[in-house]
Amino acid sequence: MAKRRRKIRFGVIGAAGVIGKTHVQAVLANKLRAELVAVNDIDAPKIEGMAAELGVRAYHDYRKLCADPDIDAVMIGTPHPLHPAQALAAIKHGKHVLTEKAIAGRLSQGRKMVEAARKARVKIGVCFQHRQAPWVVQAKRMIDRGMLGPLYRIVCEGSAFKANRYYNSAAWRGTWDGEEGGVLVNQAPHPIDTMVHLSGMPSRVWAVNRSQKHRIPVEDTASALLEYSNGCQGILHWNTTQIPNTSRYEFYGDRGALIVDDDGMKFYKPQMPISRFIKTFKGPNIYGKPDHTVSIPKLPKVQGGHVGLVANFCRAITAGDKIVCSGNDGLASLELTNAMVLSSYTGTIVKLPLSERKYDQLVRKLVKAGAKAAHRPNSDPPKL
Repeated sequence: MAKRRRKIRFGVIGAAGVIGKTHVQAVLANKLRAELVAVNDIDAPKIEGMAAELGVRAYHDYRKLCADPDIDAVMIGTPHPLHPAQALAAIKHGKHVLTEKAIAGRLSQGRKMVEAARKARVKIGVCFQHRQAPWVVQAKRMIDRGMLGPLYRIVCEGSAFKANRYYNSAAWRGTWDGEEGGVLVNQAPHPIDTMVHLSGMPSRVWAVNRSQKHRIPVEDTASALLEYSNGCQGILHWNTTQIPNTSRYEFYGDRGALIVDDDGMKFYKPQMPISRFIKTFKGPNIYGKPDHTVSIPKLPKVQGGHVGLVANFCRAITAGDKIVCSGNDGLASLELTNAMVLSSYTGTIVKLPLSERKYDQLVRKLVKAGAKAAHRPNSDPPKL
C-alpha cells in the first residue's frame, strides 16, 4: 500500500478581505492536498466569526499566525505594500509563502523576500493565476516551440474602469504611501505578468504615466514603448478611465502571429516567413504581401484560478513540482512596472536591469510629496 502524503497545513493572512476569502476557499477546495489551520485579519469580529464557522484558529496578529508550529505554509491576501513584512515573518519561522500579486510594491522589497526564502530553503510563489488560463498555456507552448518564430512586435493593452468611489473606499487606495502606485501595481500586474511570461523582459523602457481623470496622486493611465535586446518592439498601455473595458494581446513573429481579445485567440500563419518574403518577393504588384491562413488554436484543459495555484504549490512542496509563478518569476513584472514609473517621473528612457536604489529614492520622494506627486496631463513631472 502506497504511503499517503500528508496534507500541507495553511494559514491565511488577511483572510477576511475580498481576496483573502478567495485564498481561504482555494485551500478548502484542495481537500486531498491542503488543510486550513488558521486565519488572520485585523478585523477582529469578522475573523473570529470566520474561524468559528470553519473550525480553525483565529489570529489578530499575523506574526502569531506565522509562529504557529502547526502551519506549514502561509497564504497572504493583504494589499501588496504589506506583503514584505508578512512574508519575511513567515519565512523567519520556516513557512512556505504563497502571496497575492504583486509580490511587493518595489523591486528591492520583492528581492528581499525571494532571497530570504532561498536562504531559509522554503518555497515562495506569487498568485499570478492568469498563467494557468487555457489561452496563456497554449500561447506559451506555441511560442516556446517556435511556431511564431522570433518575435518582433508585441502589444498588451486594456482597462479596468474605476470611479472615484473605488479610490475613496479605503485610505490606502490610490496613494503613494498606501499603495506605492496606481493602475500599474493594482489593476495591471496580471496582464503585464502575462506579457512578460510569454515574451520575456525588454531591455529599454520609455513611459508616460498620468493622473488623467481621477484626483489621485498615482497614475490612472500608463503607456510605454518597449524595446527588446533582439530589436523587438512593444506597446504597453493600461488605465482605469475608459469604457468599455478592454483587454488585448498581440504577438507578431517571423513565422506567425497570435492575437487575443474578447473574440478569443487566433493564429495567423503567413505562407512563408516574413523576413524571407520581404527579401524575395518579385511579383508585378509592388504592394504585394504574403498570403496567410487563420486558425483558432485548440485550448487545453487546465485547473486554473487560485484553486489550481494552491494545488500546484502543494505539489511543489511535496513533490518538487515547478511553481506556476515562483517568487523570482514574480519579480519580472514588478521590475517592468517600477521602470515605467521611473521613466515617467524622470522623463528618460530606463535601461533594464532597473537600478533599485534610484527607484527607492524616487518612491520616498513621491510618498513625501503626497498629493503633490500627481502627474497631470500636458505637464512636466512635478518637482519633488
